[in-house]
Amino acid sequence: MTENETNEQNFKITNCISKIDDELKDRFKALYTIQSICKDFDEEEVAEIRKLEIQYENKYKQIYSQRERIINSKDPLPDEII
Repeated sequence: MTENETNEQNFKITNCISKIDDELKDRFKALYTIQSICKDFDEEEVAEIRKLEIQYENKYKQIYSQRERIINSKDPLPDEII
């Protein structure tokens, strides 16, 4: 979803909330705030997961390189892995 679409959706939600009774309005505002917090946590989680993926991609890169060298007989077989 683009930023413009998100802003438009937020405007629609805010507009709908402003038209309802005061008692329900506060409940919707609270729920909307909680949903925003959850969205922030989701974005943070995705960013942290990506950091871990990159960390392990780099670890695997070394293993894949070593495996490729062994398969193509570019390096002698290391004694510690035989």
